[in-house]
Amino acid sequence: MITDRREPGVYVDIEDLSYVAPTSAVGRSVFCVGVCDRGPHNRVVALTSQSDFISTFGPPDFYRTSMSHYCMDKAMQYSNQGLYIRVSPEDALIANCTLSANATPSVLIGVASEFTFLEGSNLITNIDLSVFDDFDVGDWIYSFSDTISEARQIIAKDTNVYTLDSEYAGTSGSTQANKYIPYEITNTSIAYDTVLEEGPINSIYQFYAIGTGKYYNNFIVKGVRNVVLEKQFVDASGNAQYKYLFMDIAIYEVQKDGTERRVEGPI
Repeated sequence: MITDRREPGVYVDIEDLSYVAPTSAVGRSVFCVGVCDRGPHNRVVALTSQSDFISTFGPPDFYRTSMSHYCMDKAMQYSNQGLYIRVSPEDALIANCTLSANATPSVLIGVASEFTFLEGSNLITNIDLSVFDDFDVGDWIYSFSDTISEARQIIAKDTNVYTLDSEYAGTSGSTQANKYIPYEITNTSIAYDTVLEEGPINSIYQFYAIGTGKYYNNFIVKGVRNVVLEKQFVDASGNAQYKYLFMDIAIYEVQKDGTERRVEGPI
């Protein structure tokens, strides 16, 4: 019986395939204990596909992983139920990074009048060569006669001159300078693992790898000031009320040639 009585021609049918049903657990389960360079360690991890296994524990490599790691990879080609335990030494550490409020946020630089500050100017001039390299682009600086509230960020360096991110509102004159270091970055041997534990005092951000191993030493965390979000909170004059509060955080992997590849985070 003919049910399609349309005229001969080319017809387009659109089928929505955006929804992908979750993999159902059927067939035999695979269990394996092995050694590899990444992934959660010393606990059972449930897997549903070969791609899931590789993204979690990495591709098999005879130079770096065990035969059982290779066998598990092949077994997951034929099963969607896998249980894998990555074995790690008890003294292995988890790569981590903690950003904390600095307990001593100011460091006095110079012993005489090496820096010339000028109220209303975004330049610090007549800097003595002996202390010129004590400050880098990105550092915060303020006069010995002022407080942290007057600190400004250095955005450029030229011969004997620093350029600040905004006009200096403190005391004019030639004097010593304070380097304001609001945060400090530390690495600890704390075994962060399944949950984010309480970190050092005054900690603001804590990052840690999902497992132990040298593999995670090649990852770095970068934060960049988000001025777009700052513009959403301004005063009547249009000035940002929460400067430097918002930050875009991204994770990069250092390649063998020294270049960095972004693996997670905003572009």
